[in-house]
Amino acid sequence: MGRQKELESELESVKDRLDASQRAWSAMRRELEEQKSQRAVEIDRERFVSAVETQAKSFKECLSRLLSDGRVTVEPYEEMITQRLQEIILTLQQKSAVRTQLYLLSSASPSHDLHQCLTNCCDKVNKQVSVHKRQLGWFYLAALIT
Repeated sequence: MGRQKELESELESVKDRLDASQRAWSAMRRELEEQKSQRAVEIDRERFVSAVETQAKSFKECLSRLLSDGRVTVEPYEEMITQRLQEIILTLQQKSAVRTQLYLLSSASPSHDLHQCLTNCCDKVNKQVSVHKRQLGWFYLAALIT
């Protein structure tokens, strides 16, 4: 009987160790599954970021092509695109101001005065064009130096 008690006690001890090992194994499996899920989320996030970056780059390249012309080449960088858009907006605003002045003058002046006014306006516009050309020249020179 003493031997049987020893065997039963040893059996209980082995069962306890087996249970503890199974619990540890289950905990490790859960932890691995969580890590696997987290990694899958990270991979999805990285793919999404990569796709967004690719689309943004493509959009900038498209914008730069649209904003470039025979005399101005716009590189696909946000700063250059913004600068070119500002130049275009400024030019449009200036043209609009000239049109408004011409309209006001044509409705209030005789034709001889209108001719003189148009000549003055053309001179002003030509001066503005020269200023912008110089500014663009300095900009490109600065870009080449850097």
